[in-house]
Amino acid sequence: MPAKNYYTKHGHARKNATTRTFQCWCNMRNRCTNPKYVSFHKYGGKGITVCQRWTSSFEAFLEDMGECPPKLEIDRYPNRDGNYEPGNCRWATKKQQARNRETNRVFTVFGITASVTELAELFGMPQHTLFSRLDIQKWTIEKALTFPVKCRSDCAKYRILTVDQVLRKMAGENDH
Repeated sequence: MPAKNYYTKHGHARKNATTRTFQCWCNMRNRCTNPKYVSFHKYGGKGITVCQRWTSSFEAFLEDMGECPPKLEIDRYPNRDGNYEPGNCRWATKKQQARNRETNRVFTVFGITASVTELAELFGMPQHTLFSRLDIQKWTIEKALTFPVKCRSDCAKYRILTVDQVLRKMAGENDH
C-alpha cells in the first residue's frame, strides 16, 4: 500500500499550489520551530510556540481559525507576546499587525490606552506632529495631544479634536 500523502488529504496543498491558509500555517510553524528559518529569532528564538493541536494538524488549525480571508495574515492578539493558539490569534490587516508590534509606544491618557499612531488618528492630528512633540520637544503626552496645532497647507485635511470630542466619539463607538 502506498504511503499516505498528508499534504493533499485536506485539499489545501497540491503539487505546485497551496492555499493562503495552508501557507500561513506552514510559515507559522517554521517561524517557531525551524532555527534555519529567516525570522526564527523573532519567534521560536524568543520562546514563542505553536500549540500542539495546531502543530500536529492543519485540519485543527483550519477548524479553529477558518479560511484566511483575502489580504489578511495571522496575528497573535490580544497577547502579542503569547503563543500561536486558539484564543490568541486572529486574521488581521497589515495596519492591525503594525499596531500590534512590540516596538509601538503605548500610552494611557484621558482613560484611553493606545499607541502614538492611534492617538494621533483619534485626535485628528498629523502623526508627525505628535511624534515631534514627544520625541523632539519632549512634551508630555497630555500636552502633546491638547496643545493647538499650527495649521500649514498639509494640515488642512485634519480635523483636530478636543479630549471631550474624542471621549464622546469613543463612547459612541462602544454603543454599537
